[in-house]
Amino acid sequence: MDLVECAKLYDEFAKDLVPDKKKYDPKDAGRARKFADLIQTELDSTHSGALARWRLTTTQAHALLVETYERVRRALLFLAPVSTPEDAIPTLYSAARAANPRPRRGPDGGESGGGGDDGAGPGGPAGGGPG
Repeated sequence: MDLVECAKLYDEFAKDLVPDKKKYDPKDAGRARKFADLIQTELDSTHSGALARWRLTTTQAHALLVETYERVRRALLFLAPVSTPEDAIPTLYSAARAANPRPRRGPDGGESGGGGDDGAGPGGPAGGGPG
């Protein structure tokens, strides 16, 4: 039972509890509500702080991953030049698109059954980066 429910019970049965001078304190309902509010406030602030830290950490990790991958990719292309670098060592964005192709819209507005290849290769029309 949580403290708010306990306070409601105190209020509901106050007439029955008042005669018990040993265990009943009229301030208990207010204290229960106060502690419930304090606990809820602490839980909310802890949760939102942890969530914000998690978002920041994952964003920073993604940025580091992309930067490091691109440096390694450029070094590999320098050491072993190829005629089609996008096919040999794709960017992270084009590799992700190739792994999860979006369905293409047909002329009638519905999805076409063509497997998502528009003839532009895995990197899209501009050859690489995001949209």
